[in-house]
Amino acid sequence: DEFATLVADRVEKGFTVIQIIAGLYPDMPAFDPRGANEAGFPWEPEYARINPAYFNMADRRIHKLVDAGLVPCIVGSWGYHLPWLGIDKMKQHWRNLVARWSAYPVVWCIAGEGAMPYYLSQNRGEEIAFQKRAITELARYIREIDPFHRPITVHPTSQGREQVDDPSVLDFEMLQTGHGDRASIPDTVERVRASRAAQPTMPTKASSIPAMMMCSDSWCGRVCYRARRGTRMARTGSGSSIAASSHMAILPSATAGATRRGMRRCIYRDRVRQGWRGGCWIDIRGMTSSRSPSRRRMSIPVTIRT
Repeated sequence: DEFATLVADRVEKGFTVIQIIAGLYPDMPAFDPRGANEAGFPWEPEYARINPAYFNMADRRIHKLVDAGLVPCIVGSWGYHLPWLGIDKMKQHWRNLVARWSAYPVVWCIAGEGAMPYYLSQNRGEEIAFQKRAITELARYIREIDPFHRPITVHPTSQGREQVDDPSVLDFEMLQTGHGDRASIPDTVERVRASRAAQPTMPTKASSIPAMMMCSDSWCGRVCYRARRGTRMARTGSGSSIAASSHMAILPSATAGATRRGMRRCIYRDRVRQGWRGGCWIDIRGMTSSRSPSRRRMSIPVTIRT
């Protein structure tokens, strides 16, 4: 099936961790038809109760990733879902995830772009404060209920420690350093340096670095339709030079790693525009810029609290 094909593609290119969202997606409102899988939505209407059938389908994907030697980084939701569910419902959501997947070698990512409100929010300040408070409480809750003590982090709008009220709830700091092509490289370096100097100390992972920029003047999603238009960047995959520059700039700073999410975003963008079978990720997986910047696998010792 298509998921198996994509898993094999990631393994062949040397990736080791797959960031995957547990049903409450970015770039769409709650219960948007695009967010359903074969069994419907992760929650029943009005968040009445969790839909186990949805997660039964998700179980298959998580198992396939682990069976292929990949580590799932489970993103519980995009941050702006937190005000919609509330903390109690989101704890139910996380209790389900921990019960299903904590025995696997997973990483818990509390939320994507954690403190970012919904795009059309009329109460941004209030929602930012609520989301930071909620992420902090959820991190503590997950640590209490997870019998395997998997690492906990948050995908940020900028610095991971800025998405919580208490940075000590995180096991490592994820960064998001910009999607602006070469212009993002200095910011990437500076944010890594700031993270390494900040207290409390923790491993740093540069997330969504300019490696994702397969088009020279836009974020990664645009490659989906630009690739079809035959642009030079799409044809040659020359964004890989940006990837290499970014990775080489941050590796000497003792970061614990870096991520590239262009493929995930392209899959989603194609779903928005043309449906899952539109061929976007199939089209771009052969591009140079869709590959891991290095086949070298690094092992960095990290002590996680138990």
